[in-house]
Amino acid sequence: MGLISRIWGFILKVFDPILGPVTRRLKKIPGLVILIKHLLPIITIFIIMVSIALIWEFLENDKVTNLVSDISEGLPKVGEGQTTSGAPGGTSSNMEQAAKKIHEYVRTNGYTYSLDVLAQTDDELTQVHSLCCATFVYWAAKEAGYKVADAPIHGADRLATALVNNAGFIEITDGTHQAGDVLWYPGEHIEIAAGPGEEVYNCGGDISIRAENDISTSSRGTSNARVYRAPQ
Repeated sequence: MGLISRIWGFILKVFDPILGPVTRRLKKIPGLVILIKHLLPIITIFIIMVSIALIWEFLENDKVTNLVSDISEGLPKVGEGQTTSGAPGGTSSNMEQAAKKIHEYVRTNGYTYSLDVLAQTDDELTQVHSLCCATFVYWAAKEAGYKVADAPIHGADRLATALVNNAGFIEITDGTHQAGDVLWYPGEHIEIAAGPGEEVYNCGGDISIRAENDISTSSRGTSNARVYRAPQ
């Protein structure tokens, strides 16, 4: 009873500017003060239960859940050691090595280019034998140990955004690029540089997927690309 009285006293003190005039008027009614004292524990418990219910409803709200999820997804998670089941084993912080491994894997396993039939989960990367340019770069980044998203991204623009926001890739703006850098052509295409020139790892078509030695020449000109480098 002492604890409840103290809690109620604190509530009355905080809301005194609002409740004060009402409380003073109610005290003038005979017997009402005694009745309130007897009901005080019930009123306090009711207020606590209502507060808990409101907090619970707030936490269960989809918008709050999505916000927490978005914040979590937005944190860079680098080098988590994730590999692709069935693909070349091991992880590497080197995007070039990862790109070569994945390109060799799709070339030797008969993958074809598609924008319609694409893997919707990481497990399906080795089950659905078709991919696009963004699927390939996503897969290479995953193989290199970068957490880009929870599922494959099939869109050059969306993937470029996710590489920066989720995996901490950094844009290089001095007009140069090196092996392993991601080359993004906004609204069109995405690939991985095989060196400082025009050679790239690319799955933007059946010809590039079947490229000998897994390297092809950029058809868009690497000087036209925005360059993103994996964090060290």
